[in-house]
Amino acid sequence: MKTLKYLIVIGLVISGCNRFEAPQITDKPFVSHTAIELFVGDDVPAGRNTLQVTSSPANTQYTWTSLDPEVATVSQTGLVTAHAEGLSMITVASANDHVNINVRVRNWVPLKDMEITGNPTSLVRFVLDRFQLFAVTEPLNASEANIQWTSSDPNVASTLGNGWILTNNPGTTVITASVQTDDGVIERKIELQVVTVVRERLPSDKWTFPGYNHSSLDRTIGYSSHHPNDGGGQNNTVNGFTDVRGRVIAMLDPDPASHWHSRYSGDGQGYPHWFIIDLGETAVLSGLVLQRRTSNMSATVRSFQFYTSTHEAPNQQEPHDGYDWQLQGSFRFDDTTHDLQQFIITVPARARYIRMYFPGGDSGNGTHAMLSTFGLLGEIFEE
Repeated sequence: MKTLKYLIVIGLVISGCNRFEAPQITDKPFVSHTAIELFVGDDVPAGRNTLQVTSSPANTQYTWTSLDPEVATVSQTGLVTAHAEGLSMITVASANDHVNINVRVRNWVPLKDMEITGNPTSLVRFVLDRFQLFAVTEPLNASEANIQWTSSDPNVASTLGNGWILTNNPGTTVITASVQTDDGVIERKIELQVVTVVRERLPSDKWTFPGYNHSSLDRTIGYSSHHPNDGGGQNNTVNGFTDVRGRVIAMLDPDPASHWHSRYSGDGQGYPHWFIIDLGETAVLSGLVLQRRTSNMSATVRSFQFYTSTHEAPNQQEPHDGYDWQLQGSFRFDDTTHDLQQFIITVPARARYIRMYFPGGDSGNGTHAMLSTFGLLGEIFEE
């Protein structure tokens, strides 16, 4: 009886399988392009007005048709030709199946020029940094804008496509953006220096404050004001000057009790405050080391902006606009401590001149700027 039951079940399964129809097999075309962009106009270069599309298998008969022949036509061998700006669709049909190809036709706009955003001639980056460069075409709606990015030394920095750069090892390489036009290749180059993250203090023996006056309280191009003999600290000597207490130069001495203090009264006593330092040589900076006045917890600087410049000021009377300042970051002190504080620059900055700018406006700031210690982290740039 068990055997008979099994035979009946098997028979039902077999008869059930016969109820399903066999899958239909079609000869669907396989095409070389699923989307096409072509151009029209007097300046269209060779090969951009037409495109040869192929379909396989090759031994099959296909019928080629265009949805809008006024925009683009197609021959029975698959040659697509653009005629007017617009959208169309090419259909490739076999005996029992078909495939569609989207076609876009645009007016040809020749590329005249190309620039890297910001027009930089050189950059400095840390090792293992990943950043993107951008290029702008002229005109912006240029039809051909296939920009290629290359590195002269991939061991130093490699290009990842679409303007992305990866820095690999210390050294110097040249990043090139290039695009092919009808009149030739347009190239733009940037020298890229890759450096390690240096956390060492730079020596300050060559540093000076532009326009420094050891006796006057007034502003110069190098600082908003200072107040000589502010009290506190030792009678240290800095860069040949003695009795530096209260002066901007006091920030460079080793005594944390000796500090810079803005003018007590008169012109230059209120915010904003600033000072500028000529490093005496070019350096690559990675950060700052600062210490606020240790003997006054309530009235002192709380936030600042840090700027760098590689060139001397063409206008020696204008501290803000006279230099080609580049903002490297806005920072805020930790109000819970008056010990040394370190501030890191995320992108290394090449600098000959630096500017510290204290905008004020923070609660409890008062009107005076006071800073005990100023230092820079980095290394001297070897030309």
